[in-house]
Amino acid sequence: EFLVLQFGEFMTKIALLFPGQGAQHVGMGRKLTVQYPKARELYERAALILGFDLAKLSFEGPAAELDSTIISQPALFVASLAALEKLRADSPEVVLGCEIAAGLSLGEYTALVFANAMSFEDGLRVVKRRGEAMQAAADAVESGMVSILGLEPSAVERLCDQARGGDARRLVEYRHNDRQRRGHRRGGRGTQERMVYGAPLSSARRYAGRAWMRASQ
Repeated sequence: EFLVLQFGEFMTKIALLFPGQGAQHVGMGRKLTVQYPKARELYERAALILGFDLAKLSFEGPAAELDSTIISQPALFVASLAALEKLRADSPEVVLGCEIAAGLSLGEYTALVFANAMSFEDGLRVVKRRGEAMQAAADAVESGMVSILGLEPSAVERLCDQARGGDARRLVEYRHNDRQRRGHRRGGRGTQERMVYGAPLSSARRYAGRAWMRASQ
């Protein structure tokens, strides 16, 4: 979906920002292929390049397979460009008036294709290879990531120190149990009660740091 904002009488510049890995979900793009022939054509072209039915995996899952970086990266790339076809059909003036295109990580390649810096076919091949390299780098070392909100940096550093000292199991249990996924209430004398969230990220969102450095090699 695209959100177009207008602020009173001021004329705003139009920019398109394309999403990165982690934004995928089962069913994405399905309605676009039904309503917009050019969006459907992108999935057909993608199947020829990738050698598998990307549309089926995107529309039906399973989620575990779609979340793998090998699948999620080309899936998001194609879904984003399919959404762009909807925008071209429904609001061509927005696309024509766009002055800036950017993307988060993987989305940079989508932005390059939109800007005609590379073709759809070349972009998809690069994204496919990128996903394969990042998957191999991540599989080389057992690892994970957690998104933490509401905790002071010093407290997060202490948890990381525990993990570095060999207490990783305690850290994982603390962050991955059901209560921590929903949120844990913290407070005490003289402190304001608040919520702390620690959510484990799916495999498709974990690729950073040393794993990404290995993939770049």
